[in-house]
Amino acid sequence: MEPETPVRAIPRPIQRSHTTPASSSTLRPPTSERKAAQSSEEKVIAILDALVQMRWTVPKFLAELFKYSDAPGDTQVNRTVTSILNGTTKPNMATVFEIIYKRSLKVDFKKSDTTVKPGSNMFNPDLRPSDIAHATPALTTWAVRRAADVVNSEAQEMVDEKTGLHLRARVKVGSRYESNQISWEAVQHFSFKHLQEIADNNSPAMTFLLNAYTNKGFLETEKEGQEMSVRQRRPQNLVSFRHLPAFFWASTHPINRYP
Repeated sequence: MEPETPVRAIPRPIQRSHTTPASSSTLRPPTSERKAAQSSEEKVIAILDALVQMRWTVPKFLAELFKYSDAPGDTQVNRTVTSILNGTTKPNMATVFEIIYKRSLKVDFKKSDTTVKPGSNMFNPDLRPSDIAHATPALTTWAVRRAADVVNSEAQEMVDEKTGLHLRARVKVGSRYESNQISWEAVQHFSFKHLQEIADNNSPAMTFLLNAYTNKGFLETEKEGQEMSVRQRRPQNLVSFRHLPAFFWASTHPINRYP
């Protein structure tokens, strides 16, 4: 009797699942909710809290920031201050100064503050700006002194020979002053308009200040981009300009000589 052949089990076909495999996103752990953006006020408070921890005031921080930027080398502080001063970082410094000045007008003076006389125009010629407590007179005094530096430099430009205002009655032949000799032709060609152009080009700050001094509405019209208002009988710009030669003459050497 022959041995029986063992029966081999027939393998079943592999059934493929038609379900979609899990994506990688479902395998990631759930992320936390995105934090809401901080408001400007919250950022300011956070910065103030950090300064308190450092035991610094805001003025102390600003002073050290700009002083430290003088250190040699390309440092983070140096780059930051440079971007502030060259206008890369917004808002620019003029905008910041304007905000500070307007805010200072709303702050009362301390009772112990005697650096500015009551009822004054906030300019104190007797003190340095750094010795004035309140921001309004301190900024005003600083600005006036800076303006004085500018017009002083402009006065030197106006009395320079290159402006053409030096006219001599007598000169030696071949002298470097020969082209500046007075003549009837020079008198005939004189005009206030040309003289004002010289002042506008060489002394723009002083011209601006005199216009503001002699015309009450000058600053308002200038800010709005309007033309300068004129008086009925004589143009306002000539009224203010006619005072400039006196200032320029006072800056020359002959006026300082003994009689």
